[in-house]
Amino acid sequence: MHREGRTILLITHDEKVAAHAQRIITLRDGKIVGDGVENRSGRPLSPPQHRGIGSAGVVAELLEAAKTAMRSLHANLFRTALTLLGIVIGVAAVVTMLAVGQGSQEKVLAQMRAMGTNILAIRPGAPGLRGSSDVATLIPADADAIAGTQYASDRALRQH
Repeated sequence: MHREGRTILLITHDEKVAAHAQRIITLRDGKIVGDGVENRSGRPLSPPQHRGIGSAGVVAELLEAAKTAMRSLHANLFRTALTLLGIVIGVAAVVTMLAVGQGSQEKVLAQMRAMGTNILAIRPGAPGLRGSSDVATLIPADADAIAGTQYASDRALRQH
């Protein structure tokens, strides 16, 4: 496989097994402490020859990757099913929340349109100035004050 241009990684603690490799990288506490870049003959290693993008090698590599992925999915069938279920539930939740939000927005906008824009509610007093049991009515001076606002119209004043 190495002669065909594939990289082989062998991880071992046995120096006799490592002696068969062309390149030995030594790790200690997660850090590289040695990198035997030269092979046993003392000549520098030449990188493997990779195939070009347009060659059949890329297609073969993609097929090999797809086969490996399918084997992994099949070997871990329960984990694959749970992952798929999680994705389906997540997508369904997002779609549902978007639909509920859009529906709520449309309902609020419809209620606002039904109210109209020409309604003016006038109540005497202000919050906190009168008790809830006090009855207050508008007096003629209040009508004059309302007539001076930008919302007053002749028709509305004639009705009062």
